[in-house]
Amino acid sequence: MGKAKRKKEEGTGLSLDKIIDLDDFSFSDDVRVVKNKIDESDMLVIPATYKDSKYPACPKCGSHNVYLNQHRTKRVRDLDLGGKHVAFDIDSVNYVCQECGKTYTKDSDSISRYSRMTERMKDAIGRQALDTTFTKLGEIYAIAPSTASIAFGEWVKAQDQYRSNKIYAPKVLGIDEAHLSKVMRGVFVNDDNMTLLDLTESRNKDTIIDWLRALQNPNNLQAVTIDMWAGYRDAVKEVFGDRVSVVVDPFHVIQALQIDFQKCPNNITVGLPDGTLKAYANYAGILKRNIEDLKPGDKETLARLLKEIPDLTYAYALKESFRSLYRCQTRAEAEEHFEDWVNQIPTDARYKPFKHTATMVKHWHKEIFNFFDHGHVTNAGTEGRNRVIKLINKMGSGYSFDVLRAKLLYGKGSSVYQAVKIKKTKKVTTGGSSGNAPYGYFQPIKTKTVEYYENTLQFGVPINDLIEDMESGEFFKRNRREDDNKNEK
Repeated sequence: MGKAKRKKEEGTGLSLDKIIDLDDFSFSDDVRVVKNKIDESDMLVIPATYKDSKYPACPKCGSHNVYLNQHRTKRVRDLDLGGKHVAFDIDSVNYVCQECGKTYTKDSDSISRYSRMTERMKDAIGRQALDTTFTKLGEIYAIAPSTASIAFGEWVKAQDQYRSNKIYAPKVLGIDEAHLSKVMRGVFVNDDNMTLLDLTESRNKDTIIDWLRALQNPNNLQAVTIDMWAGYRDAVKEVFGDRVSVVVDPFHVIQALQIDFQKCPNNITVGLPDGTLKAYANYAGILKRNIEDLKPGDKETLARLLKEIPDLTYAYALKESFRSLYRCQTRAEAEEHFEDWVNQIPTDARYKPFKHTATMVKHWHKEIFNFFDHGHVTNAGTEGRNRVIKLINKMGSGYSFDVLRAKLLYGKGSSVYQAVKIKKTKKVTTGGSSGNAPYGYFQPIKTKTVEYYENTLQFGVPINDLIEDMESGEFFKRNRREDDNKNEK
């Protein structure tokens, strides 16, 4: 080929190396068309070789004392090109380490050592799997659904690894649980800005401890809000000691109160004449709701009910009196309010459930009343956190844990990372001898700790955005479209 013609063709930029754009490899023009085994569609098979001919170090022991064992062809799938499925036949050299005997092939940024798929194809499948099914992805890329599932798992692992050092301790961390696939999972929330930080496969104490120890900038953490499960409390104490306060979330205290209170009307109405409660068919629901949340019509119904059954009035007043504990401004005021409330519980066995509430509060006294030492830490975020956990629980039967977790954590893409300034400290040493000073003048060595700020990316998915997506159906939008298409067919 003449120089002018060759220079013209090079200038077009249409060589396979530039079109495919994988820096680790060179590609041959000897392209073949074969039938894909999955769907019998045409697939382009392109020969490829590593650009770097150096012997790679042993991945097991790091030795460079290796020898070339054999050449073999490794077929790797890539993203479609020009509407055709694509695979590379790579001249994959097999190496043997003479130190430890490990047999291995070359690794690259584009294709990991043991993978049959390029990293960019895994990335595409991983992101699309957040919005569709593995079966649909199998149809799109002419791969087995199980292959799509494996690629998704590897993509999630890569996201987790990137995110691992980007979860910074907030001032207030919330730990809760969601019930998914018949297992209690750990849920971690930044209560400062109401973002979801993580879901863990279990909520056992060791899992919680490992998660807490991995937090960046842990000295920033001041309080951890929990429900009344001792495993959370003990995990926080083991990792942070007494430096970090454990606070029982008021939501869970009031929830336990409501469960006990609901037993009182049953006790009180036993033996009443038949028909007494017929006019109040929804009385249980009205009694359970907070008085400030009742509509005018419900308030009238409640007033008639309590007038007709005076003993029920006292039980309802006890329930509302306990709730007012969280309107106290200081710990001392709240503790005094609680003691007064306990003294108001009648000895009558019909009110015995409130004794159970009192025992619960005494057992968790320190953690419940820590709430008042931290500026009512969970007031703003409790409702949103509990709403999203309820939605997660509701969806738990329709997704595997891994898929739902990935949809929750990574479905928002780059928006889950926020640029923030993190306060850090470092030790600075001053003093010592000075060569310019006469007579070898020596300044005492001093070490001090100084604070500085570092710009970084912090991970966290806005909970309000998740709630909006879930309640609007956007969270399931792609799956619903697939179902609609199937119905049309």
